[in-house]
Amino acid sequence: MRRGVPWFIAVSATIGLAACSPGEEQPAEEPAEQVSTRTLASVIAGVDELSRLSGILTTSGLGAVFDGPASYTVLAPGNDALTSALPPNIDDEAALPIIVALIRDHILPGHLTPAMIRQAIIEQGGPVEMRTLGKGTVSFSLQGETLIASKGGDSVPLTGGALVADNGVVIPLDGIFAPQPATSTDSE
Repeated sequence: MRRGVPWFIAVSATIGLAACSPGEEQPAEEPAEQVSTRTLASVIAGVDELSRLSGILTTSGLGAVFDGPASYTVLAPGNDALTSALPPNIDDEAALPIIVALIRDHILPGHLTPAMIRQAIIEQGGPVEMRTLGKGTVSFSLQGETLIASKGGDSVPLTGGALVADNGVVIPLDGIFAPQPATSTDSE
């Protein structure tokens, strides 16, 4: 795990310095962000490719969190990724804790756009990490010009433009982080 200045502090400093540094290397252009005054829950509900995620948020009660004032970044797996990763009995109450744990591994605290993540990677000189609301961290890196999110051995490209809501950001993923097996320290 990398130690040193947390990357989100580097992002904050970079934003302030970006306007003062016209001659420095600029990050690659990100796909256009779609900005909305709606909440994260309603933005996710309005995207057909995220309908499965929206249903999970509603069923689990996490949607209410995304209607609140706190800011989150959701690394949003699409319908196909969720269908392949989740059990067919998604409405079964017994499966709900597993599903919620999986989704929490895709949620980051704060408002992070792909452009901010890319700039932090450039400033840090390599990958940056962010703690999830689940277990562990997500590492962000660049492969060529493509932003990659990695967790537990899974590397997933960030795809499309970010959806910026009033209380956070939805970043589409081209895949999903697989559930991690429980360890003996998880129950302690």
